[in-house]
Amino acid sequence: MDVTYNNQKIELKWDDNQSKWIFVDSSRGEVDQGRVNGIRLLLTGPGSKRVLFKGDVSDFSQFGLENARTVATVELKDGSVHTVLIGDRTPSGESYYIRNKDDSQVFLVDFTWGNEIARFVTEPPIAKEPA
Repeated sequence: MDVTYNNQKIELKWDDNQSKWIFVDSSRGEVDQGRVNGIRLLLTGPGSKRVLFKGDVSDFSQFGLENARTVATVELKDGSVHTVLIGDRTPSGESYYIRNKDDSQVFLVDFTWGNEIARFVTEPPIAKEPA
């Protein structure tokens, strides 16, 4: 699983031996497992408010999706890879435009969903040291 925001990337992988998420770059420290599981759940179903366009969209740039600032990629156990592109906020600011990289449908999701995915990079899920 990796999330890129403004050209910064956080990469994680599942370690079967330890049964936990670890950073690909081990110098980052220990992963906050609860927070990663929360992001994983967010990515499994963003709860789209509605489909904006079905079929081919000729210009994804109008939604900030041509060169999306936020990209989340998840590889499943079966080897399939799913990439979600998070574009601009809507004019009202209440939603983000999103789409699956391999699909031409554009959806709207609540702004908190998009913000939380970006925060995964701006505030990486590093486990806190015990007090």
